Amino acid sequence: MKFAGGQMIRNGSIANIAEFIVFNDGIVAVSMSTDDAEAFLQDIYAFLVSEFAFREFTSGVKKINLSSVVVDFETSLNGFIRARNTDSDLIGRHLNSIDDTDFPVELARVDFLLNKDPEFRPPNVPRLTIEKRANTQFSQHRYFSSAPIHTASHLEILERIESGLTKGKS
Repeated sequence: MKFAGGQMIRNGSIANIAEFIVFNDGIVAVSMSTDDAEAFLQDIYAFLVSEFAFREFTSGVKKINLSSVVVDFETSLNGFIRARNTDSDLIGRHLNSIDDTDFPVELARVDFLLNKDPEFRPPNVPRLTIEKRANTQFSQHRYFSSAPIHTASHLEILERIESGLTKGKS
């Protein structure tokens, strides 16, 4: 069952809840921040317990966050490979040779994941990605990022990455 376009008052402000979805084995809330979504889920659970005698959880509840943001950095992600300039030059030569062009190489995606086991990498390993935002020019330095963490933590990481990229900029 899916509900869309809701709101709640949180800390004296309106928190928009884009979607609330009920599955037979879980519930999902989609909002502008993971904190708002979590507050909504806590509120709806308390309401169900008090008004409809919903059973209290007897086992642990698994919470999964997904923070997705669009970020404008002051500079390119190329700072991640600045020390590997000869490698990016080699990559550029080979990619440009396909159509006999001379375009610069741009780093379009960074993907961090937990190395839980070097021999086995299941698809649900927690990962943080930063990738060029679709349909934008590289010069805009606009990226889409997602991570299975709280939005505030996600933004803190992105700010730290941008700070490092800006400091290393020539």
